[in-house]
Amino acid sequence: MASVTDTQFPSGRKIVVFSNTVARTDTSAKALFVVPAGAVFSRLWITGTAASNATQANLSVGSTGGAGTNFLSAFPVTAPLGTGQSMPSSVTLLGELGTPAVEFTATYAESGTASTSGGPWTIYVEALTV
Repeated sequence: MASVTDTQFPSGRKIVVFSNTVARTDTSAKALFVVPAGAVFSRLWITGTAASNATQANLSVGSTGGAGTNFLSAFPVTAPLGTGQSMPSSVTLLGELGTPAVEFTATYAESGTASTSGGPWTIYVEALTV
């Protein structure tokens, strides 16, 4: 019986989850973590302990050297989405990240009445690495 061998990834790939927190004070791009070159970006989700009480508050996830919103743009973290676990359907660029390694960043932004409470929120990225 013939066998099938994966010549590109003979040892397979590993599922790795990267995470870091974002606070209401992170109003400019905060470096979260670096995903290694060649990884396949498969999922992003957010958890929060308390929704922002600003009139409007959003999290954006991007990359260093990118637009700051190239993975997720203006995801609301006011009630009801600011607490519990959220799996935004608007995540973009799923698939291979290529080279070089990608540093993920996140930014908190609000408008209207300023917040006095909320967060922190944890950003999780699942990737397949070699």
